[in-house]
Amino acid sequence: MEQKTYTLNDGREIHIRVLEAADKELLAEFYESMPENTLRWSEAPSPHQIDDKFSYPDYYISFVIVYEDKVVGYGEILKDAEKRDGELLIHIKDGYQSAGLGTAMMIMLVKEATEQRIHAIHLR
Repeated sequence: MEQKTYTLNDGREIHIRVLEAADKELLAEFYESMPENTLRWSEAPSPHQIDDKFSYPDYYISFVIVYEDKVVGYGEILKDAEKRDGELLIHIKDGYQSAGLGTAMMIMLVKEATEQRIHAIHLR
C-alpha cells in the first residue's frame, strides 16, 4: 500500500505508511514518549512485543504516522493464529489527535485487512 500524505490545519505535513524495518527504534521511542493517560485503555508494548512486529510480520498489518522523521502514530491489526480474524489497535500521540488521523489510519488498516481476506476485526 502506498504512503498517504496529509496536511493538518496548522500546516504540518504528515505521512501514513506501512511499518518498515527501519522504524523499529522510532516505534520504541514513540511508545517510550507516550504519557500514561494516552495509553489508559491499553499498555505500551514491551520491547519483546515490538520485536514481534518485525519477527512475525505475517501476523500484523501495521502502519505508522510520521512527522519530521518521528513516529507520531501507530496502528495495527494483529491477526489470530489462523490469520482469519484480527484485533485493531491505534495509538496517536498527543498534539496529533482530533485531526482525523485515527480515522485515516483505520480506513487504511481495514482496506488492507479486506484485501488480505480477514473475516472479522475486533476493537481493543
